Amino acid sequence: MPRPLLTALAAAAVLAADQCTKRAARARLAPDAPQALLGEWIRLRRVENPGIAFGLLHRQPRLAALATALAPAMLLFLTRRVSSPAGVVGGGLVAGGWASNALDRARQGTVTDFLDLGLGRWRWPAFNLADAAIVLGVALLARGLTSGSPPRSSAPGHDALARPGAGLTGR
Repeated sequence: MPRPLLTALAAAAVLAADQCTKRAARARLAPDAPQALLGEWIRLRRVENPGIAFGLLHRQPRLAALATALAPAMLLFLTRRVSSPAGVVGGGLVAGGWASNALDRARQGTVTDFLDLGLGRWRWPAFNLADAAIVLGVALLARGLTSGSPPRSSAPGHDALARPGAGLTGR
C-alpha cells in the first residue's frame, strides 16, 4: 500500500473514532461528574480542555495555539523520513489526533476529554482517543526514525554519498 494512503487511512480512522467518542461523551456525561468504568482505575469524566494534550498549556492559550499551528509542518517533515510501515502509520495516528483536537478547538474553543485513569487521588490528566493516538503515533514515528533504512528517493544520485567511497574523486 502506498505510504501516503497508509498515513491517510490511519488519520481518518483516528479522526472518525475520536469524534464519535467525544460526541457520545458530550451527550452522556455531565461535566466533572466521574463514572466508574473499571472501579477507580478507569473512569469516564468529561472535561473541556482549553490546552493541548493532557491539559498542557491550559493557562497559556497563545503558546498552545502556536504549538498546534506548528504541529502539521513538523509531522510532515518527520513522516517523510520514515520507511517502516509502523512509522508511516504513526504519522497518520498523530495527524488524525491533531486534526480531531483541532476540529474541537475550532468548533467550541476547547477539546473534550473523557478518559480518567488512576487510583484515588493519584490520577493522570483526563484525555481522549486523539491524545492516546498522538502518544502512540509519536512512539511509532520515533521508532521508525531510529531504526531501519532511510526512505528511498527517486532523485538521481540521491544516495551516492551514502556509500563509502561513492561520489569521491581524486586521492
